[in-house]
Amino acid sequence: VSAKNLEKDKNAVIFRVQIKSSVDKIKQGSSVFKGYSDVKEYNFKGIYKYFVGETTDFNEIIKIQTEVKKKIPDAFVVAFKNDERIDFKEAMKEIGRN
Repeated sequence: VSAKNLEKDKNAVIFRVQIKSSVDKIKQGSSVFKGYSDVKEYNFKGIYKYFVGETTDFNEIIKIQTEVKKKIPDAFVVAFKNDERIDFKEAMKEIGRN
C-alpha cells in the first residue's frame, strides 16, 4: 500500500514494524538501524520509537517483519490509527481478525 493510499484514509489501521526504542533521539543513518533507511520516528511520553515498513495489509506487515527479524531479532508489529499508536488486539478486531 503506497503512502498516498494511506493518506486518503486516516481512519485506517496502519501497521509498522518497531525496530528500536530509546530515551535519546537517534539520527537517521545510525548503525543501530542495521542499514535500514527511511526509518520513521514516533515520540511517546518522552520515548523515541523507531519503525520500518508501513501498510494497512496485515499479511504484508508480517512479511516485512519476517525480513527485518533477520537483522533485528526483537522487531515486532505495532498498529496505528489517526497517527496514534493503538492496542494490537483492538487493531486486529478492527480489521476483522480476532
